[in-house]
Amino acid sequence: MVVEHVSFLKVGDNGLPLTGRGYPKGFDVSVTRYSDGLTKDELNRSIGAVYKTWLAGVMIVQEKLGGGDLGPPGRFDFRRIGLP
Repeated sequence: MVVEHVSFLKVGDNGLPLTGRGYPKGFDVSVTRYSDGLTKDELNRSIGAVYKTWLAGVMIVQEKLGGGDLGPPGRFDFRRIGLP
């Protein structure tokens, strides 16, 4: 049986946990696993849980700070970063 706990932590400018009422620069997401062993499927499930939590955080920030329309969908220019 696998038990997972996904958590997030707001971090400040120095990358350390945020203290007081300052403004966060980012957030760290982690998963704590309690199981007898780790299989590839369980690892993928944990990575997915962390990604979904991170994505939910990004969406909340976008809703609060981003405003309205994100613009038309487009294609990312992979050649700009050196990929074909």
